[in-house]
Amino acid sequence: MVRRMKTPVGAINRLIDRYLHPLAEKDPTWWIIDGILHSTVEYWLRGQNTHRSIDKFLQYNLEPFLKTLTDKYKDNIDLLSAIDDIQRKFDIDIAGIVTHTVRELWKMIKY
Repeated sequence: MVRRMKTPVGAINRLIDRYLHPLAEKDPTWWIIDGILHSTVEYWLRGQNTHRSIDKFLQYNLEPFLKTLTDKYKDNIDLLSAIDDIQRKFDIDIAGIVTHTVRELWKMIKY
């Protein structure tokens, strides 16, 4: 019988958030690293499966990742500049729409 350690997973996840979210707001790569670390913690300490980890990444990290990516590169890429213009003109959140679409596609694929 394998015994699991009793570890405050929430405390570990809050630590990850505390240190990585400020970095992620400046560089979108850190949102990916954040998701990987949370997934690792959940897998090793709770036995969470991969599908659940992907669900959580899509729920918590995809939208901030897309927003940070857009913010970081909006001055360098014409397409992102055009997206920013569209968002302002029509008062829509394209990152939110993409996030919702990817989540719905993932639900269809995994079942």
